Amino acid sequence: MGTTPTEQHRLTRSTRSDSRLGGPDAPPAQWRVVYAFSEEEFFPTDFESANFAVYHKPGGYFSDKILASKHFWLNDEEACTTHKTTDRSIETRHVGRFGMEGAVIRRHIGSHTDIVRTLTTEAERAEALREFFGIHISIEALEYIRGRESALCE
Repeated sequence: MGTTPTEQHRLTRSTRSDSRLGGPDAPPAQWRVVYAFSEEEFFPTDFESANFAVYHKPGGYFSDKILASKHFWLNDEEACTTHKTTDRSIETRHVGRFGMEGAVIRRHIGSHTDIVRTLTTEAERAEALREFFGIHISIEALEYIRGRESALCE
């Protein structure tokens, strides 16, 4: 289970699909591989180096994309579509998630995803960050993304 019953996760021991080692133990097609774990021992320095590389590598996922995520409470109707329950206590209340990757904002509820908005300018992205994620960016600050890989063409 994920953060709520609307998200389903499962751990499997298998070879990654992009591994050169291959193997017959790949996860079923209906499951999307999101994370991979190693059984090797790691130390704090290993994690610090890996994090630095992931965030600073040119052409990397986190250095070349603008990402944002925010959870929200589901209303009763939405909660009933994902999990049948009459319990509305805070411990069992369900959440959905808004996610932005680059120029696309998606609304995720359980395994269902809708594209809410596709952005074409930095001004639109600044407005969407404020509206969906509560992040306020001044129009003057938009100048600092110009020329970067993650900038939207204007």
